[in-house]
Amino acid sequence: MTSTAHVGFRGNAFWAYDVAGSIFLWFLIQSAEKIPAGDDGHVLAEMIPKWRISAVVTELAHYADDEWTSEQIDLVLQLCDDAISAIRKHGDFAASDVESWPVLDDQRIFTRGHDPIPSEPIARLGEAFVLLLQGQLLLPPNQHLWFYTLDDEVDTIKMKST
Repeated sequence: MTSTAHVGFRGNAFWAYDVAGSIFLWFLIQSAEKIPAGDDGHVLAEMIPKWRISAVVTELAHYADDEWTSEQIDLVLQLCDDAISAIRKHGDFAASDVESWPVLDDQRIFTRGHDPIPSEPIARLGEAFVLLLQGQLLLPPNQHLWFYTLDDEVDTIKMKST
């Protein structure tokens, strides 16, 4: 099981540490599930199952769909704002709490021994996802991608030349 997830949208991308990404996705799912059935614009019916899988099987990470319409992007941006606010309001996470969330059947988020899990880097990852969807994510240094971890600072990962 890899500890990173590739988060891409329309030709731009960043990497996320799986613990941070999984917790963000959980809050995104919680926000999406507040939307009454029928008001989801079709995107949520497709994305919630993908977000659930991505939260527990990070190798299959699927945060966004390049085919989303501007209305669907706007909806997901609203959900992101709600999720980021909820993460910040919650504060740091106890590993036992995170590991108890019913993400996908009997699959749970793997916390990799982090306890407590800081909330601010997770909120920052959510903000990066918003910028990615808006086409405003700053370009990383040449031949690198941004890497959002549980650290206080955003790092980069050097991409291999092919």
